[in-house]
Amino acid sequence: MPVAVELGELKNRVLRRLRPSVEERRRVEEVVKLVEERALEEARRLGVDLEVSVEGSIAKDTWISGDKDVDVFLKLPRELGRRGLEEVGLKIARAAAGGDYIESYAEHPYIQAFISGYRVDIVPCYRLDRLEGEVTAVDRTPFHTAFIKSRLDERLKDEVRLLKGFMKGCGVYGAEIKVQGFSGYLCELLVLSYGGFEEALRAASEWRPGEVVLDPAGHYHDLEEPRRLFNQPLVVVDPVDARRNVAAALSLQKMAEFSAASRLFLAKPSELFFHPPPPRALTREALGKALEERGTHLAALEVPVARMAPDILWGQLYKSLEGLETLLLNEGFEVLDKGAWSDEERVAVFTFELAHVKLPRLKRQLGPPPQLGEHESKFLLRHLGRDLKGPRLEGWRWVSYPSRRLVDVAEVLMREGA
Repeated sequence: MPVAVELGELKNRVLRRLRPSVEERRRVEEVVKLVEERALEEARRLGVDLEVSVEGSIAKDTWISGDKDVDVFLKLPRELGRRGLEEVGLKIARAAAGGDYIESYAEHPYIQAFISGYRVDIVPCYRLDRLEGEVTAVDRTPFHTAFIKSRLDERLKDEVRLLKGFMKGCGVYGAEIKVQGFSGYLCELLVLSYGGFEEALRAASEWRPGEVVLDPAGHYHDLEEPRRLFNQPLVVVDPVDARRNVAAALSLQKMAEFSAASRLFLAKPSELFFHPPPPRALTREALGKALEERGTHLAALEVPVARMAPDILWGQLYKSLEGLETLLLNEGFEVLDKGAWSDEERVAVFTFELAHVKLPRLKRQLGPPPQLGEHESKFLLRHLGRDLKGPRLEGWRWVSYPSRRLVDVAEVLMREGA
């Protein structure tokens, strides 16, 4: 069977699973209606002129089956000012959320509500006719929705679904800090720019960091200008804001993974790229055997976490992960790999694959070259008679061998996690 025919049939099979069902659409409409009714009722009570709109992939009809995220914007008069937007907007958002929600803050405060199994971001914003001056991500969002809706036909909506499904299956979908991948809006712009799912994959298979610049709305006459301006692995100029790179949150790692997956899929198309088998949990015995074969050791630190917005949580977790790795390296451990996990409710776990979990008590510490005056004297005074060995000259360098305070990786991590 020709590859083109085979790929066409594969796409049709995948799309039957990616398109939201009639029942899913009905449930989303019910959630949106509930939020809208609550918001309008609270606005009437406060005497505020309010317009409620659905934004994001739901509004653009590019969402895929199983998506549980809904974006509802509360558009308020600009005359309220920043303080009024936050105070009045949050009052309305809390009322619209009902009982189960958390309050979050990006460039504007917003409410993340949990309603009938859906995560609903309820976002107060200004009602704007056009973007001008300093604008925020919240300000841009309704204009993103309008731009995409005006350019996507039914075929391209399905092409976007295919690209999103492919990226989800490959683990590169989502611009949130946890993933650092491709946002839904970026997927839509890639399909618009290249003309479809396959076309986007063909282009991505040849991407090189720092060389790709897309300008869907034609803001720039010379693409060297945005390349120099943004200086990031992938540049996609925002159609509604020429000063913004839509791909700014994309990490080099996720760009590389998507490019590689695109090449592999085009060489041998398979539904497994869209729906990979779920990972299997290793038993304790299997994990021990794997580590024995690799000749490495695993160390993990479990810490409690509070419930908060995922972006805030994962920003903190990744920062802590880097800090712990630096600590281990400074103590003398060889870190081969690292990772972080959290249920985003109560607990987080940091894991490290190490060459060794215990170090010798003896530690080699380099000092200054001889004849360096005060530096030489200070080093000798600090180490003379205190170390396990040295100080002594090794070639043209003073070296001493002090005793390590901590030699076990568990001691290091427990001290830091205490």
